[in-house]
Amino acid sequence: MREKGIEIKIVNSEEEFKLFWDMHYEYLNRDIFANDDMGFKITEEEQEWFSSSEYKEHMHKLFSRDTDKAYPILFMKEMDVIGFCTYCTYHSEDGKCLIIDYCIIPELRDNGYGTDIFNIIKEIEISKGAKYFELNVSNKRNMRF
Repeated sequence: MREKGIEIKIVNSEEEFKLFWDMHYEYLNRDIFANDDMGFKITEEEQEWFSSSEYKEHMHKLFSRDTDKAYPILFMKEMDVIGFCTYCTYHSEDGKCLIIDYCIIPELRDNGYGTDIFNIIKEIEISKGAKYFELNVSNKRNMRF
């Protein structure tokens, strides 16, 4: 789906998954672990879990299940990847769409891409039955979004 030259692409290929996970780990270390200033502090044990191969395997199970499937998404503008997210809509429960991770690459932030892309995801998921959206936040910048 496209809006203002932006496309969201579900990650499918081995090459795309490598890019997705590389971006994910960079995002965790740059934006989440280093800037955790809201709620409970992320423990060293939790940092290890989210950086582990076990977490990656767990997420791949969620990406491939039939019910309440999680989606790894790349954000594209023309041919360039400008960010990524992971989300899951709980259709078997209350219709919550949980945005697990959401990242626009730093040099492109504050240009409206995050809002534009969220609106694309929102439209898609509402059409599939999502009732509301929830975003994990760990710092004030996340909260402003």
